[in-house]
Amino acid sequence: MEIRVAQAAPASFTTDMLIVPVAKGDTPRGTAAEVDQALGGLLADAMRRGEFKAGAGAVLCFPSGGAVRARRVCFVGVGETAKIDAEVLRRLGGRSARTVNNARLESAAVAPLASDSPFAGLTATDYAEAVVTGAVIGVYRFDTYKTDEDSRVPDTLTLLTLLCPDGQRGAVADLESGANYARIVSEATNYAADLANHPSAVVTPTRLAREAKELADRLGLSLTVLDKEQMIAQNMGGMIGVSQGSVEPPKFIVLEYKGATSAPVVMVGKSITFDSGGISIKPSAGMEEMKGDMTGGASVLATVRAAAELRLPIHVVGILTAAENMPSGTATNPGDVLHMHSGLTVEVVNTDAEGRLVMADGLSYAQRYSPRLLMDIATLTGACVVALGHYAIGLMGTDEDAKTALTEIGEATGERLWTLPLWEVYEEDIKSDIADVKNTGGRAGGTITAGCFLKKFTGNTPWVHLDIASTAWASKATDYLPKGARGTGVRLLTGLLRRLSS
Repeated sequence: MEIRVAQAAPASFTTDMLIVPVAKGDTPRGTAAEVDQALGGLLADAMRRGEFKAGAGAVLCFPSGGAVRARRVCFVGVGETAKIDAEVLRRLGGRSARTVNNARLESAAVAPLASDSPFAGLTATDYAEAVVTGAVIGVYRFDTYKTDEDSRVPDTLTLLTLLCPDGQRGAVADLESGANYARIVSEATNYAADLANHPSAVVTPTRLAREAKELADRLGLSLTVLDKEQMIAQNMGGMIGVSQGSVEPPKFIVLEYKGATSAPVVMVGKSITFDSGGISIKPSAGMEEMKGDMTGGASVLATVRAAAELRLPIHVVGILTAAENMPSGTATNPGDVLHMHSGLTVEVVNTDAEGRLVMADGLSYAQRYSPRLLMDIATLTGACVVALGHYAIGLMGTDEDAKTALTEIGEATGERLWTLPLWEVYEEDIKSDIADVKNTGGRAGGTITAGCFLKKFTGNTPWVHLDIASTAWASKATDYLPKGARGTGVRLLTGLLRRLSS
């Protein structure tokens, strides 16, 4: 989708569909009133009769009949003026873009709220980021494997224009900057969602390595991929132990973007391309969603892509711990002891707590880069869903500044976080009788004890851990977020890299 910014009065701008935001009230106000006057009061009549109450996401469309330059006018509700924020604007962008696609139109323009307050109290940059994020993610659908054309959602919208009032000439550059940032990051988000939505027979560890190679070639990135023999030489007991029950070979993928010469930010993403639970096999209900257990790795891959495309002045290393967790005669058994890359030994008491095993090797390996910040992102624990539902990412770590920054960025992007403790008392639950540590402390506090396990492999490096099990996969769509995989974490992580690079 191409994004443009234009200074023009909404009624005189030529486009297939004019999107006009409408705030709640008895009558239209601002730009909505101006456009509605040209239409002869159709919106005012609908509001007066209670047919359109302008709640956030509500839509009312009319053919223009030549009254304005656009072929159609779509009024989109944004709720109460005082409550309009970035999330409301993302919903506006998403609902609008989907409406354009459903009408099989090619272009749309988003009118400002009003000439005197065009960006709903946000900066022009934040306004553009929100609307464009909603639009680009809002049109995302995963229908690769549908053969019935009638069941496939059309993707006709190719040009979206943000309209800027003449009285806001100085805002054009800020709108363009925000729109460009949002387009790149949102396209990367959709890329991550694609990888997670594909079947596990398609997105294997080998496929993830190939994706990293394509990004490296296109964007001039450095790439290292360790195979099984190299992992054995590196004493990566977690990677080998988790993958040894599968015929799919593991891949340890390191993708590096050198936008600066300073110490890097290193991100480690859990990349279990299918998680059956291994010998501690999962229940069959819902197991098909375990193709998305590599969402953390997909988000790391996409974040490195976004940083490179944005040319952020920062050094970034992305590590994907790619493996498949399957039961077989060669699989790791409960009670086995693994010798990890860090030198610690781990008693495996549950083979379904496999993500932390591969992540531990990734976190340990990452320390060779002497990172300024070490982050990991993983669909790590079902306990996180129990604790936080499907609306917040679990946040833990030792770097208070990074945790604060991530929390602020999460509020701004809609990828919200909630901090959980890493008190030493929780480490009692993962003490092993026969090894240095065991890989799970049981059901109680499961998200926290998993974080405590990972902490043992971070050394003295500043570190934060994101458990995205609660938000990575959705059973229903919203005005702009899709059903299924959502590319969770890409907007959040890229936002942090942008802040650190400034």
